[in-house]
Amino acid sequence: MKRVRIQTKEIRFPPICAVCLRPAEHTFPLEQTVYLQRPLVVRADVPLCSIHYAEARRKSSVERIVERAGLVMGIATGLTVGGGLFAMWTFEQQGNSIVNPLLAAFMGIGFFLIVWLATVHWLAPEFASKVTRKVRNAVRFTGYWTPGIWQFEVMNNEWADLLIRENEVPNEQPRKAS
Repeated sequence: MKRVRIQTKEIRFPPICAVCLRPAEHTFPLEQTVYLQRPLVVRADVPLCSIHYAEARRKSSVERIVERAGLVMGIATGLTVGGGLFAMWTFEQQGNSIVNPLLAAFMGIGFFLIVWLATVHWLAPEFASKVTRKVRNAVRFTGYWTPGIWQFEVMNNEWADLLIRENEVPNEQPRKAS
């Protein structure tokens, strides 16, 4: 594994698979939200051959079950929070009868999204097969700083060296004295 830090506005990947170094036919997205002065979604498309792209997209049966369970838990949480808030505000006669249902629905949707997205993005991938996890983690996004400093952990050292070369800034030619 090699940690690579590159300074460029737009990252350029070598046109070969990040796992096996064969010609790449697909790209697999890496996305991360970073917080600079405001939240910013940074995206990079890692090249993969057809075999490794299919493996990266494959979901184990347990991973799919966990995703479905996350959807059910998210719905249950959202309905419980939204319904509970609405019932509490109605019972205690708090607030406005027009605003309360909207606010309760907003809170319910928020809690649904938190539970569901946390399950889909963090919990379910932990149940992927070893091979799938290896392919998905061939290139891991580990940081982004302004102005355009990217950091990755790359499992294939040869591909990491190619990535560095692909993004090198050519040296300026020395000026001739007149």
